[in-house]
Amino acid sequence: MYAEDSDETLPPDQNDAFVPWPDLVYPYVKNNQIRVCPSDTLTESNSYGLNQSIFIDDTDFLPNLPPSSPNESMLQTPAATLLLGEVGSLNDLQTPKPNALKMVAPDDDEDDTSEARPIARHFARVNLGFFDGHCKSMRLEQFYGASTGPGLSFTANQNPPDLWFCAQPEDLGLCKISN
Repeated sequence: MYAEDSDETLPPDQNDAFVPWPDLVYPYVKNNQIRVCPSDTLTESNSYGLNQSIFIDDTDFLPNLPPSSPNESMLQTPAATLLLGEVGSLNDLQTPKPNALKMVAPDDDEDDTSEARPIARHFARVNLGFFDGHCKSMRLEQFYGASTGPGLSFTANQNPPDLWFCAQPEDLGLCKISN
């Protein structure tokens, strides 16, 4: 609904006034309780993160505005492109990191306080939403290409490693959206 009201432009992770995406879409959901998973006992404000490879953070460009905002037309495979998912862990996929806003792709560094890795809160599965509107629960190794034991490998089972984060997964060399 946000995109429909904004000429198909997707909301930013946070806008240039430092308003985070859950607050930007609040007029469409009108319920802050849906921001926190009932199983997430550490989070106070947000259990879900947007796909950081597609959604931009306007504050990264301050004092200027971003060159352009992503829109839905750039998605060639919406059923295979992550919109959002449950976040809440550091790089080891186990240490809690509550209240994050963005889910980091497996081959990207977690480099700001609002970024986190997925967390498997539900029977060793992570809940995910995709751009075509469907939701899915997946094991971390299915979704993130990660082993769950010591010496985690984020790219164990996927080619490209950021498969679900990619707007054009058939284009292996260009999976990152350039902002």
